[in-house]
Amino acid sequence: MSRATDLARLTAVAEMVREARRTELARAMAAREDTRAMLAALDRPGPAMLDPLAAAQAAFHYGRWADARRADLNLGLARQTAAWMEARGAAARATARADVIDDLAQSERQARNRAAARREGEG
Repeated sequence: MSRATDLARLTAVAEMVREARRTELARAMAAREDTRAMLAALDRPGPAMLDPLAAAQAAFHYGRWADARRADLNLGLARQTAAWMEARGAAARATARADVIDDLAQSERQARNRAAARREGEG
């Protein structure tokens, strides 16, 4: 295989990897945002009740449940943040690799074009 063919295939593979990493990053970001929305929803006030005693009891029980749910969601958010950070790094590396390969392929094309122009000028 020629160098140009090798570079073309490498460019295609690098682009596929870059897109896969971007997709993983988008999924990680969406999961974090979903969890953040669930956490925010826990802080919304409940419906108003007419009976103050029932309202106080409901608020107490809801508060206990919300605290436990918040702890679970925060643990999940920590995991999702770690996954997002890993995906962000992988996406950055894939993008950098693809950019370097693109630059190399472009340099190769320019060199071929210059050589072809020289041959035309000599002939």
